[in-house]
Amino acid sequence: AGDVARPAAGESTRPVAHESSTPAALTGTTEFSFGTGGPAIVSMQPDDGGQIAQDQFFLLRLNGAAVEATVLANAWCEVEGIGERIGVRVIGGDAREQLLKARHIDELQAERSLVLTCQRPLPHVAAMRFVWGKGIGAAPNPKLTTRVEQRFRFTVRPAFTAEFSCVHHRANA
Repeated sequence: AGDVARPAAGESTRPVAHESSTPAALTGTTEFSFGTGGPAIVSMQPDDGGQIAQDQFFLLRLNGAAVEATVLANAWCEVEGIGERIGVRVIGGDAREQLLKARHIDELQAERSLVLTCQRPLPHVAAMRFVWGKGIGAAPNPKLTTRVEQRFRFTVRPAFTAEFSCVHHRANA
């Protein structure tokens, strides 16, 4: 009776049916609701604590779809040594589709998945945090928002360097 075709973050209202052993009618509230809060990150790729590229894409798997505008306003990147929040950018189109396909993410999971990147390249060898902040709204009901921050720590990879040298065995070579 309470099954839903697609799980989603949101609110549910149920009518209350109660039979009384006395003939008097029961009065009062006949509907109750609950809120599950805003969408939370269930898993993230790359994994928390790992090394990332300067222009890393983050694949977020959420417990429900999120309102994109609230993600842009309330999720950010923090870099050690930079005293400001770096906003995020949503990756869509072919780049998103290719990433979801490569990760074998089905259509239902895709609806609850976001691909994000920091708005600017990160400095090499920096400690970095991805923050899923308070105020991110659930797509089915934007009034339901996250109330707790989720933080993920990463380290940006060192710059790729290569050195070449040439040794001549004969002076006229």
